[in-house]
This record gives sequence, C-alpha cells and structure tokens, in this order.
Amino acid sequence: MKKKIVMSLAALAAVSMLCGFDSAETADSLYAKMSEASAEADNVAADMTFAIDGAVNIDDGSTSSSIGFKVDSTMAMDCFLDPPSTKIDATIDGSLMGQSFSMKEQAYTVTGDDGVMTNYVYVEDPSTGEGQWQAQTMEGLDLAALSEKTTNVTAADLAEWGLTLELAPEPADVDGAECYQLSTVIDSTTLSTVLDKVSELSGQDLANNENVVLALSMLDGLKLNVVYYVDASTYQTQKVHMDIEGSDFTNLNAMIQNLLSGFASEDAPQSTAELAVNEFAIDIALAYGEAEEFTVPEEALSAPSSDVSDVLSEIDA
Repeated sequence: MKKKIVMSLAALAAVSMLCGFDSAETADSLYAKMSEASAEADNVAADMTFAIDGAVNIDDGSTSSSIGFKVDSTMAMDCFLDPPSTKIDATIDGSLMGQSFSMKEQAYTVTGDDGVMTNYVYVEDPSTGEGQWQAQTMEGLDLAALSEKTTNVTAADLAEWGLTLELAPEPADVDGAECYQLSTVIDSTTLSTVLDKVSELSGQDLANNENVVLALSMLDGLKLNVVYYVDASTYQTQKVHMDIEGSDFTNLNAMIQNLLSGFASEDAPQSTAELAVNEFAIDIALAYGEAEEFTVPEEALSAPSSDVSDVLSEIDA
C-alpha cells in the first residue's frame, strides 16, 4: 500500500513539473505575472545580438549597381535595480560599399550617494582603434521611480498606447524551458498613437511636427515584430526576438528614389533605386539574478562631464 502511495506521489510530482504551461492563461493575466516577476528580481544579465544585411540596388536602364551594407553586433549587459546601475560591453562589426569596419563600446550607468545618475561612455574610433571616455550626469532622472511606474502598467494600458498583446496557444522550448510566446507589433500606427498620448500628456502637438510627420511617412509600411518568451514556471522573460518580417518598403523606396533624383543631372538617364533587406533580427537572452558586480574604471571617472539637460537645451535651440 505504501509503495502505491509513493509511486502515486512521484507520478503526481512528475506531472506537475511537466504542466508549467497553462492553456487557460490570457495575454492580460500573463503580462501581469511577467511584471510581478520582473519586479521581484534585483538584477538581470542580458546578451543581445543584432544583425542586419541588405543593399540599395540602383538601375539606370543600361547598368545596375548595388550598395551593400551589413552589421553584426553583440552586447553583454549587467543590470542592478537597487540602486540602478548598468554595465554594457558591445562590439560592432560591419561593412559598407565593400569597406569593413569594427568598433567597441563600453558604457556604465551608476547612481551616486546623492541619487544623481551618471552615464560613462567609451566609443572606439573604427579607423584608429582609439577612443575616449565621456561622462554625462542626469539630474532629475529617477530611474527607480520610472521602473516602478512601468511595472504597474497593465496590458490594457498598453492597448491604449497602441500595443496589442497576443498569446500563442502552444508553448515554445527555450534552452529546455517551457515558455509562453507573447507577441506584439510596432508600426507607424502604433507610433502615431504613442505620439498622440505623449502630446496629450505634455501639452505639445508632436504629431503635427514636420520632422515627426516626415519620420512617420518613412516608417509607413514597416513593422517591428516582437516576441517575448516567458518561462512557464517562473514567469520571467527568457528571451526576446525582434524582426521586420512582412514589412512593406514601398514608401521608403519612394523616398530613396526622390533623394536619388535630386542628385541626377538633366542629361543623365533616370535611375531607379530599391532597398532590399535580407536580414534584420535582434535577439536578447535574459538571466535573472546572474548579473556580475562591476566597478567603473578610473579613466572613466576622470572623464570630462556634462549634464543631459544642457545637451537637450542645445537641441531645442
């Protein structure tokens, strides 16, 4: 009898381990659990890869040419939430018109004893391999409060901002972990809705700004597909994937065509230009509780410093 009980309990335990995915879960309830799980974590490590490969193909009726471009980038990030601090190491390799380039970047964001955040950035010149540190303080930016506000955002709030979440009916496997797939699409309509909301909150009519209108017209037809892979047992996001599959480049190609026409002479034959994107993908792997402690280098601490508000005032001017 005891043996049967033990076997039954073992079977029940095995079944419970296999039943992390709940088909009754909804996008709204899952997003709420994701937000709660991320709020409970005090640090996260992230590894990101970005790849883009494409070309602008030009044809004047008699000859054709192609301006190719390619970028492959990797980024490792360690992020602590209390107090907010982040370290980023990035490498960027690419080519444009047959010329290759490679560069490295480093960035640290730390919170001082006075609560003021400072960002230290090192950017390497790809032609010389040398670089320098720059520092920028961010007076008035309370990242902890901002994080708390975003944690309390619901799926319904996102819908008001033009972001609709969809939950796949079947689980996905991510490195052996059973995961929910929660997806959304960001396009020009989404961005217009966001601008309307920001305009409403700020009192500024951003949607009718000529630069904003031009940017939105360039993006019309493009869409960014975002998929979150959420661990079915912990509700922590394990992976994020982004691509632009299904995008329509008609409007962007028309703008490239107009730009090309502006450089053509009256005697030259009219050329056509078309953008072709073979690959555009961003993948982010997240590991909660696995960030490594870091120290800002002395050369970064001694770098010349400015305040972000001064930079913004120069842009406004």
